[in-house]
Amino acid sequence: MCHPSCSLQPRIRRRELNSYKSLMFSSMMAMILALLMSGCTMHNRAPSLPLYGSFFPVWLLAALLGIICSVLARLLLIRAGLHEHLPAPGFVYFCMAILSGVIIWILWTGGLAT
Repeated sequence: MCHPSCSLQPRIRRRELNSYKSLMFSSMMAMILALLMSGCTMHNRAPSLPLYGSFFPVWLLAALLGIICSVLARLLLIRAGLHEHLPAPGFVYFCMAILSGVIIWILWTGGLAT
């Protein structure tokens, strides 16, 4: 007959195995994320603009200009009377901001991946 503590050993081993699996999964995810993020700066520097002595990221300026373009487009659509006919105005203006920001980014940097 087995000792009374024998019934606890499989549970402990399962916990250790689950802990080991979760540790392996989290370390694999960290390595994958590190590899994916290493492609963010393919060159030695990120695209930036020197502004008042500090380097300002161009993507942030492109996003800000995209929002401004979306607000201007909204004003034009209201003036033209087309604002009422938009199916989901918030979503349309959000997409306009993204589209104009990406277009500004492409024009500013000379391409999507330069």
